[in-house]
Amino acid sequence: MERPQPWTYTASLQLAQGITPGMSSGRRVSVVEVEVRPGENHIEVTVPTLYPLRVHWADAEVGNSLSLTRLDAELGEPTHFGSPALDQFGIAEWMDLPPGRYMLSPGSPPGQMMEITVPSSEIEFVPKAINAVRFTVTDPAGDLAEAGIQTGDLLVGYEGKLFDDQAQLQLFLSALAHKATELSFTVRSGNRDLTMTVSGAEIGLADQWGVALVPTARE
Repeated sequence: MERPQPWTYTASLQLAQGITPGMSSGRRVSVVEVEVRPGENHIEVTVPTLYPLRVHWADAEVGNSLSLTRLDAELGEPTHFGSPALDQFGIAEWMDLPPGRYMLSPGSPPGQMMEITVPSSEIEFVPKAINAVRFTVTDPAGDLAEAGIQTGDLLVGYEGKLFDDQAQLQLFLSALAHKATELSFTVRSGNRDLTMTVSGAEIGLADQWGVALVPTARE
């Protein structure tokens, strides 16, 4: 391993093994900033308490699955925790989850989700239609971040109308990524709805926005 130069780094604690079906290794469970100075350095990273999760979906079809994604902003990009198939009783289970906010979404039909909090007792999956996007700022110098978007803000509408479903959201995000003229959209920040107008000169390609986008359901 190459000797790191003095700098402030981000240390990511990941679980190398997972026992939940459909879950890959390398799940990020904790992130901490580390300042490396000249000479010998010692880093201490606290392992969070990990919890099991059991979810029941009463109306699930045979062969369906549930996907679990952690949403907490301190981990940066949302972290996927697997998509186990439901058993014959409509139950999906996960092990070794850090506490925090998560999103459950079904394998089918698309366009639905449910936000939950871990730790929790057994959860009944009651899906809602995806009709908004939650922003997490990943680069304060990104185009949308510099335009005023903050972590936790919701994209809820376009040209004065609220989104009804995920299909409308996808059409708008495509237009935002390939715009040639000004676009006006509605951002819900706290309990306020704000109208933002951007042009192609101000907002570049999606990888320049400086935000992660997570589909959600507005209240």
